[in-house]
Amino acid sequence: MKSILPIVLVCSALAVLGLLVLQISYRFFTGRVVAMWSSDPGRASERDRFSRALVQGLPEPAVRFFTHAVPEGSPLYSRGVFTIRGAVRVTPKAQWSALNAREVLNPGRGFVWTARVGRFPLVLNGADCYFRGRGMVRFSLFGLLPVIRQSGADVSRSSLGRLALESFLWVPTVFVGRDDIAWVQTGEDSFALRWVQEGEDIRLRVHVDGGGAVESLWLDRYGNQTDDGRFDYIPFGVRVHEEGFLGGMRIPVRLSAGWWFGTERYFESVRIEVRNAEFR
Repeated sequence: MKSILPIVLVCSALAVLGLLVLQISYRFFTGRVVAMWSSDPGRASERDRFSRALVQGLPEPAVRFFTHAVPEGSPLYSRGVFTIRGAVRVTPKAQWSALNAREVLNPGRGFVWTARVGRFPLVLNGADCYFRGRGMVRFSLFGLLPVIRQSGADVSRSSLGRLALESFLWVPTVFVGRDDIAWVQTGEDSFALRWVQEGEDIRLRVHVDGGGAVESLWLDRYGNQTDDGRFDYIPFGVRVHEEGFLGGMRIPVRLSAGWWFGTERYFESVRIEVRNAEFR
């Protein structure tokens, strides 16, 4: 009995420590969610409404996209919150793991993506976020045992690419009437835009169908999906399989994404379905 008691005490101490770490992490990411959702410039003003005139000078495929995605007279929303489900994998040979997530997306400021990955008995809880110029990833087994802890300049730069891509897909109103974005037509049904964020020169390439719905979107994103695991700019892209009318806009609701987009090395790493969206 005496030999078992120290083990019990150690296990109990580890459990308490794990719960403490979980609570701190929860408060940390919750604070960022609140900041993302409630920070200026507040709810879209009734006076800030979308009209075709606001995008008239853009390349024709871009005009087609905006007039398809954003109904005439809609508020120019500045952020959104999304309920997501799907599947993810970390390597081309890995099995797919179930995903349930919620994301607060505030283009130009950041995002907080809180998720539950996997099924019992292997369940990871955590978050991926970018806020105030810093990106970080934190995931723990059952929220107790740290498994993934990533941060630093490389992670921040990669997160910034994700922020730009998802912002265009899900909160397109942020890109309306901007004089800090350069647009160019690259084909009959395609266009590109250049947007400098936090010193990062981001160039999105977009392909739409005849009605203006996005079919694919990609950019050179900083990542370590390389032969030697070093960070470098890699084509990362999205294929849209279905769109829906959620929260007052037409947005992609079923899509797949991955690294080395458009090449023979393409690695599909995520499949998601947006179940709900709310905009401000």
